Amino acid sequence: MRKYEFTGATRISGKVTLHKIKAIRDFGVVRAGELGGWIEKESNLSHSGDAWVADEALACGDARVQDNARIYGRAKIYAKAKISGNAAVCGNAAVCGNAAVCGNAAIWDNAAIRDNAAVCGNSEVCDNAAIWDNALIRDNAAVCGNAAIWDNAAICGNAVIRDKARVYGNARVSGRAAVGRNADIFLTNHVLVIGEIGSREDYTTFYHSRDNQIMVKCGCFNGILEEFLDKVKETHGNNHYAEVYRAAAEVAKAQIDFDDISK
Repeated sequence: MRKYEFTGATRISGKVTLHKIKAIRDFGVVRAGELGGWIEKESNLSHSGDAWVADEALACGDARVQDNARIYGRAKIYAKAKISGNAAVCGNAAVCGNAAVCGNAAIWDNAAIRDNAAVCGNSEVCDNAAIWDNALIRDNAAVCGNAAIWDNAAICGNAVIRDKARVYGNARVSGRAAVGRNADIFLTNHVLVIGEIGSREDYTTFYHSRDNQIMVKCGCFNGILEEFLDKVKETHGNNHYAEVYRAAAEVAKAQIDFDDISK
């Protein structure tokens, strides 16, 4: 059963003529008579499920919005992108190429997903983050800030990638990793997560930086390994927590192999 129609209003985007849509029956949170966004043709938006293009969002080319997915705000879906499941794309986000956004994934702000990248599960991509090539974001992962993920990299589990972090090559960042400041990760062994440890009984992440140093994210601390060890000594002296943190640092030195980095 059809759920929307063209209103007759059109606009030009590039060389494409877009049509304003209007709901002609109730479905999901949409009510009959409600104006939607812009699509090039009916194949861009499924008539089944609760999928919807709202506000000033647009879908064109061979892009498709289906199932219960929603795009709204000023989001743009084009080329052969596919938005499905309960996914949401909003803000000024753009999804294009052969990219797929599915599950309960949410894309917003100025995030860009393109090429053959896939974002799924309960993952989130926001701010100015960019995902491309064959990169995969899934599970409960979050990518934000000005982070960039490309090549065959995979971000999964509860991992958080933020700030200006770069993850690429065949790297896999997973678990409870928290990667941010100055990160440059292109091998899986560029990241080590140890936990729950320390007085906070929390997870500590060690990762490779652009200037070939080991960075540490532990609670509110995010700095180079030497600064972390100084902070540990200042806070814990030589107690049991200090011993554990120092042991974790030694494991990180062995894990993040700089011989591999130089190849």
